[in-house]
Amino acid sequence: MAMTQDNIRALDQLRQRLSQLSTSISSLRADLERNEPLPTWPSLQTSAHALSFNLEELSKTFNNHRQFLNEAHAYPLPQFPGNTHEALLGQLLRKKLEPGAEDWVAEHTTKFDQRNGARAGDKALDKNELKELWAWAAPTSAGIVRPMLEDGGAFDDDYTIAEREAGVASVVTGLKRQLDDEEDEDEEEEGDGGDTDKMEDVVSSNPQHLNAGKEEDQGVNVALPAMPLGSMLRLMTTGTRAQGNQSNLR
Repeated sequence: MAMTQDNIRALDQLRQRLSQLSTSISSLRADLERNEPLPTWPSLQTSAHALSFNLEELSKTFNNHRQFLNEAHAYPLPQFPGNTHEALLGQLLRKKLEPGAEDWVAEHTTKFDQRNGARAGDKALDKNELKELWAWAAPTSAGIVRPMLEDGGAFDDDYTIAEREAGVASVVTGLKRQLDDEEDEDEEEEGDGGDTDKMEDVVSSNPQHLNAGKEEDQGVNVALPAMPLGSMLRLMTTGTRAQGNQSNLR
């Protein structure tokens, strides 16, 4: 049965998508292999976005013409020079992946099934596999968080990020001494045996001042949706909620 014009357009569209994807992969590979220093992070993000877009368009093309592509069978015409282009003919008519690609797919599919359980059999991780997973996750996550705590000084500051941006002079701490004294001054006082600063709580006697800017506590309203994880992390880090999430969350 001869192909229709729609079938020819589908094959040509598929050829264009594959060509665009191949060009994007080749460009990114060339940048990683030849450029010194390596491409910047925004450049890599742009390349990754282009690859993702080309893959998405290729997937849409496959889905739109799935029936025709599943039923179509490639075969050479009598005019094709099979004797002189035998390698090209074998590549065009090959229906399986190359041996290297098959090994790569099998390796990563096996790793996925081992870590997440085979989807077909609904097999979950057993006790030993869970122990191996946690044994790997604990030092890996610690290696990521430790530099933030030790070198980055994320939790060494006495003020939140929002308070620093707004100015620490307007922050009411309830203490008379300065919180951000220099460390060398503290070390000198400890070395000389001098008296350290004593913290004195400052309590206002004006109830209206204490309640200024605070809403009356009405308890937890279980009917409201829970705070999203992103908003919760923002509240823990900066001490402020995202705009628009002040009253419709619990």
